[in-house]
Amino acid sequence: MNSRQASASRGNREAFCIECGNRLPDEAKFCSECGTKVVAVPAPQAPPEPAEAFPPLPPELREKFDSVRSELRGERREVVVLFADLKGYTS
Repeated sequence: MNSRQASASRGNREAFCIECGNRLPDEAKFCSECGTKVVAVPAPQAPPEPAEAFPPLPPELREKFDSVRSELRGERREVVVLFADLKGYTS
C-alpha cells in the first residue's frame, strides 16, 4: 500500500491528487491513477482582522506632526554597501 497521501478539498472546489495531479471525484478515497490515499485538506480560513496597531493620535499631536512633516522625511541618499566574508583569513 502506498503511504504517500493525496489531498482533496471537498465541497464546491475540485480535488486533485498531490502525487500525479489526477482530478478526483468527490467520493474518491484513493486516486484512480496512482492509488494514493486521499486525505481531505480543510479549506484555508480567512485571516482574522488585524487589531489596530496604534491608538489614534490626539488632534493636537497630529497637527504638530503635520506642521513638521517635511523635516521628518529627511534627506534620501543612495548608498552602496559591500560585505565580504573571507574564508580562512587571519590577521
